[in-house]
Amino acid sequence: MKKIFSCLLFVFSIFVFATWQYRLSCLLLAILINRQRIRIKWPKAYALTVSIILIAIFISIPNYFQHGKTQLIYLNNKGERIHTPIHVYLVNAVFPEEELMNAGMKISAVFPPTSLSPVFKNLGNRFIREAQHDFWHGKALTFYAPYNRLSLYGSNPGSFAIAQTMNKKLGTDYDGIYITRPQHYDRNKKYPVVFFAHGYLGSWEMYQGLFCRLNDCIIVSVGTNDLSGIF
Repeated sequence: MKKIFSCLLFVFSIFVFATWQYRLSCLLLAILINRQRIRIKWPKAYALTVSIILIAIFISIPNYFQHGKTQLIYLNNKGERIHTPIHVYLVNAVFPEEELMNAGMKISAVFPPTSLSPVFKNLGNRFIREAQHDFWHGKALTFYAPYNRLSLYGSNPGSFAIAQTMNKKLGTDYDGIYITRPQHYDRNKKYPVVFFAHGYLGSWEMYQGLFCRLNDCIIVSVGTNDLSGIF
């Protein structure tokens, strides 16, 4: 049973999940299940491997304390910066945006919807057909490159879509913006500022992963209070 379970975990870590935090968690669980065998064969490597994976998981989850070139900043009703609400952060860490996108893409490709949800009714069947075509032709494999790029730049800000959803469903009033600075930002230098208005659909973090490659401007990404995308 251990071998079967370990093989399933390795398959999950490669093919099922999109986020590195879930992939590495599967790998860590497989190692912990087989820890006695690993300790016998490689006694010194076990502790080092577990430590490296734990550090990698910590790096891959969204940042609570914002740093790096891309930052998600929460604001109060006076426009002043506040700490990230802890419960919003925890939901973001457990349900990362890219993992939700991953689930949506794979479910739509493997189990095509028989009827369109209200979200896609105005877009028509063509939207679903194109998404399925892209998935089965391998284009989804590069979809997560912008997400991964954020971690490579030392900044995984998380998604403001969680707060937008809470505003819509729970009646909260969280407000936030993303700020992306040049790689070698100099506070004594003047930069042009680009304002990006996040509209309907799309992905908060994917956009930030694209923007972080720009090194000659500061980008401020703003969104609506809820998920409507209508300004």
